[in-house]
Amino acid sequence: MKRLMARLCTSGLLAVLAVVIAYTGSASADPITVSNVNFLDGKGTLSGLFQLDTSTATVTSWDLTASAFGSSPCSALSTTCFPGEIYNASTSSATVGFFGVDQTINFRLNDGSFQLNFVLDCGGNSANCIGNAVDGSSIALKSAFEMGMPDFLPFRTLDLASLAVTDPPVTLNFNLVAGSNGGGGNGDAVPEPSSLLLLGSAVAGLGLWRKLKTRS
Repeated sequence: MKRLMARLCTSGLLAVLAVVIAYTGSASADPITVSNVNFLDGKGTLSGLFQLDTSTATVTSWDLTASAFGSSPCSALSTTCFPGEIYNASTSSATVGFFGVDQTINFRLNDGSFQLNFVLDCGGNSANCIGNAVDGSSIALKSAFEMGMPDFLPFRTLDLASLAVTDPPVTLNFNLVAGSNGGGGNGDAVPEPSSLLLLGSAVAGLGLWRKLKTRS
């Protein structure tokens, strides 16, 4: 009887652990959120996200949309007209670097006409907040802007914004969101209550199994 109970407890414990592992795996793949952030002076909106391998500081995929603003079609001589651009792997290149002591991410169209720049608020001193980013953290943007190349006109500046970090299983997502939750990219991800409940059940089951094994 004791052996039967021990086997049942072992089976139950393994089942609970399997649920914990499966749930943890699915919970880590946070949903991708896409929201519009306004450029200043009503000059359109920017939305999207990019994925980045933090170990190599390499942007692996990106999809950012800057809306059109001004008369259409835009004149080649216009300093205020933005045609609206989509920055992705097919239309642009992406680089991570530094502007002075601030970390930057730049997206430049392949035809050289426009460039989108993010200057990250990492606290200066050439800090690498991308390399230290974790799931659930937020990196404030010190500044962000889109500009025409090569003379930097037209030029529009993004309103207050942050990069919300989420974790699809391989690389980190950096989702553009309005507002700022503080820079540095070192926010702590808090376990969800349901995850803690499942883990607690697994620990309790392990304790019961050990007690029965000792008695036998």
